[in-house]
Amino acid sequence: MGRMNEVPPAILYGVALQESKMLFGEKALPYPWTLNVEKVPMRFKSYEASVAALRGYVSRGVNSVDCGLLQVNWGYHHDKLKTFWTAMDPYPNIGVGARLLRSHFVVTRNWFDAVARYHNANPTIGVPYAKSVYRHIAEIPLSPVALGGVRG
Repeated sequence: MGRMNEVPPAILYGVALQESKMLFGEKALPYPWTLNVEKVPMRFKSYEASVAALRGYVSRGVNSVDCGLLQVNWGYHHDKLKTFWTAMDPYPNIGVGARLLRSHFVVTRNWFDAVARYHNANPTIGVPYAKSVYRHIAEIPLSPVALGGVRG
C-alpha cells in the first residue's frame, strides 16, 4: 500500500503504531480491530465485532469514529472508506490512510509535516504527534534504504 501510494512503508507503520498499537507480551504491534469513539479507544476481538460496533455507533448518529489500523475518521472520510466492512478491513484502511498521507506530503513536501497534518493541521497539536510517530519509526529495525526517504 505504501509503495502503491508513494508513501514510505516506515511512515505507514509508524502511524499505525501511533494510532492502533496493542501490546502482545512485550511486543507492541498495530492492531486492526481498533475504534476510537469520541476520543475513547476501543479494541475488539474480531473483525466482525469491530464492524458491528462501528455500524452501531454510526447508526446512533456518532460520526466521530476513528477506524482501523490508521484510525481514519468515519465522519470526515466515509466517502473514501465506503462501507463499515472496508473501513475495518486492514488493506482498504491502509490504502485510505496512505492516500491521505500522500495528499499532505504533496502540500508540505516533507514527511514529518505530512504526518503532523495527518493528525491535525494545527502545528501545536500535529507536531507532537509527528514526533511520537518518528520515535516509533526510529525503533523499526530497518536499513536507511528500507526507510525510503522518511527523514525528509
